[in-house]
Amino acid sequence: MEWPTLADDEEVQPTPAASETKKAPLFYWNGIQDEEGAELQEVLYFESLDFTYPDPKGRCTVAIIEPLSGKFSPLVCSWFENDPQSDIKKWVIRFSDVERRINVGPEHPLYPQVKAAYEAQEAHSNSIFEAAKKGIEDASKEVAA
Repeated sequence: MEWPTLADDEEVQPTPAASETKKAPLFYWNGIQDEEGAELQEVLYFESLDFTYPDPKGRCTVAIIEPLSGKFSPLVCSWFENDPQSDIKKWVIRFSDVERRINVGPEHPLYPQVKAAYEAQEAHSNSIFEAAKKGIEDASKEVAA
């Protein structure tokens, strides 16, 4: 059997399906962007003890809460809807307020980015608490002097 060969001036072009990759959103401590420079979708992250996505390594599911002021973008939703390692649920926080919550399991392809954003959010919050604590301690020393 003879295999086809390319002429000297021919190039192999990848098929569109093989070369296309899905654009992923960018995760920050205070929100998500569809791309650099896009509007920031402010969110809150937290570790969840939701055991929908059990992990043998003991990693927690990370939840992303959308703000009441907006909605997750279609790009963000496309990464977490209909995936075996994530879901989007309505979450009633008060009688009239409904937010959506994305649960991201440890085996989801974007889990490392979501987890890093959660950890950055926690570090930011801790720095604020430490600064406030230091301010209170400094004020107490001034009063005592």
